[in-house]
Amino acid sequence: MIGAGIRWAANSWLDASRIAPSLGLFAGHPAASETRDGLTLSRLARPRGPSPRGWRAVRSPAGNPVLICGWIDNCDRIAADLGVDRASPQGQDEEYLYGAAFDRWGDGAEARISGLYASIIALPDGRLRLARSPLGAYPLFYAHTPTGAVACSIPRPVFAAGWPQKLRSDALLSQLAFELEDDKAASAYDGLMQVPEGSVAYLSPAGVTCRRWYDITAIPPTRFARDEDYVEQANALLAESVGHALAAARKPAVSLSGGLDSSIATAEIVRQLPAGQRLPSFTFHPPDDWQGNVPPTNFADEREYVRAFVAQYPQIDPHFIDNRGIGFDHKAREFFLATSTAYPAQTVGATHHGVWQAAADAGVDWLLTAADGNATISNSAPWAYSEFLLRGRWRELWRMAANRPGDHRSVPRRILAMGLVPLLPPRMRAAVRQFVHRNDDTAHFGNPLLREGPAQGRKDSIVGGPEASSRRQWLAMLEARCGIGAEMGHGYEQIFGLRCRDVTHYRPLLEFCFSLPTDQFVRNGQTRWLARRMAVGRLPEAQRLERRNAMQNADWYARLTPRLGELREMIGDIERDPELAGLIDTARARALVDNWPQSDPGYGKLATHLRFALPSTLLMAQFVRHVSGRN
Repeated sequence: MIGAGIRWAANSWLDASRIAPSLGLFAGHPAASETRDGLTLSRLARPRGPSPRGWRAVRSPAGNPVLICGWIDNCDRIAADLGVDRASPQGQDEEYLYGAAFDRWGDGAEARISGLYASIIALPDGRLRLARSPLGAYPLFYAHTPTGAVACSIPRPVFAAGWPQKLRSDALLSQLAFELEDDKAASAYDGLMQVPEGSVAYLSPAGVTCRRWYDITAIPPTRFARDEDYVEQANALLAESVGHALAAARKPAVSLSGGLDSSIATAEIVRQLPAGQRLPSFTFHPPDDWQGNVPPTNFADEREYVRAFVAQYPQIDPHFIDNRGIGFDHKAREFFLATSTAYPAQTVGATHHGVWQAAADAGVDWLLTAADGNATISNSAPWAYSEFLLRGRWRELWRMAANRPGDHRSVPRRILAMGLVPLLPPRMRAAVRQFVHRNDDTAHFGNPLLREGPAQGRKDSIVGGPEASSRRQWLAMLEARCGIGAEMGHGYEQIFGLRCRDVTHYRPLLEFCFSLPTDQFVRNGQTRWLARRMAVGRLPEAQRLERRNAMQNADWYARLTPRLGELREMIGDIERDPELAGLIDTARARALVDNWPQSDPGYGKLATHLRFALPSTLLMAQFVRHVSGRN
């Protein structure tokens, strides 16, 4: 993580000496830091381990101090374009290369550099230049006045340096309503801003300027002569990404599921492992004594597929974690402290805590994932229904609609719902949805425990929303959600002490998949067609052809039922809080707990409220009370 503070006036609010200690809070020591002429720079290179004494930030050839959080993947190309010897100390330093690229090309350097990063450059005229790579980069927050500014990977050091930690009232409503933030430069706090992905911002006493240079919808289409060419290129790009990831790792491990994405990635990781090196894998699963209901479109226990997969790769050492004792609010206070934020999806994401802890206990330094597989190699092209309808591709449309396990609607009705309705104007589409699903609360993605009022239905939901009627709309929706909660990655790294890299989140692979013809993802009624072809020879056939999806948090009922007393106490805390009590319908929340079902309700309206809405509301309320100090 990185941080910088600059005082432009003697009477500045900023106490930059507090940045490094706050940045290194979970590391157990201050981050490396240097201060000169009113400028403080700080860097925490690893979640654990000592900071070097006498550290000094890397300077560009022009003498500009440079900080990067993340990595650059095309250093070879950048060094060659700059005429820098890649084998030299400067050529091996990503911060030097980044600074040299800025010296040479200015802001145009961002389009040339491929990686996942946030950066700070201190300029000779006293300005701070902040930048983030596109497509869900590491976060970069800042606070600014005419007398000084602070920028940091996470909000905590900004508050430590003197900025008031006060939640925005409209952000509070959005968080409780599970809604997307309209302004990607805003944060949950008054005056604390963040640099949007694919943007460059300049901070000076005169103000802030920010320019977004990246447009996800401007990616040109990719067209090859043969179907096989798409698979070969996807495999090649995945191999590149894995190579970059392994180059940084001393003891890598994988988060392995029974699905397509992580297994395809793991197979490639094994292929590139040095001879004799073992690869630990970590998989979470329901407890052995769990008996619950799972929708016909899902499966809950992934161990059968994982064991069959690892049997093909003797280099893998599988580990299975049942997450006993890990609830929806597991380590919640630690995450509040580490990230200064909270999100409804944390209640589901807690299922990954056991994997991270087991990896940390095993001495892993990099945990590799394939979290963006659903947006890349195994994209199911949700816009295909409308596209096939508009283009008159009736046979493909019928096959795709017919091949939906667990969908009890007739095929014509599926076509109308998924192909025609997304094409309607927004108000007409909403009216149709409301009429058809008037007795089904699961069709509404807002928070049913929020009191009726201005907070309900103001914005798109963070946990759902309208179907995409075109690839362009799907990309725009993806970009709107891209980077939400990026600071949670820093939270995991601070709390568990290891780094994480998603090998499917590789910009060349992302842009390649975003540019493919729709029929590379769906063909003859088969979804995720690209991934299934990439999996040939890598995965067991039963796993490769599985049409169901794994269901995270399937054992939610077994985890929540023993905690009903605690849930009532949490609701009582909300009732006694004057701010939260006016927003949350505690009577309805109590009714859910008091009428708790005697057995697992499986799925549907009630299960949605109990599994997600109730714990998410309680978690967000805990966060608000944490920030306000009313615990």
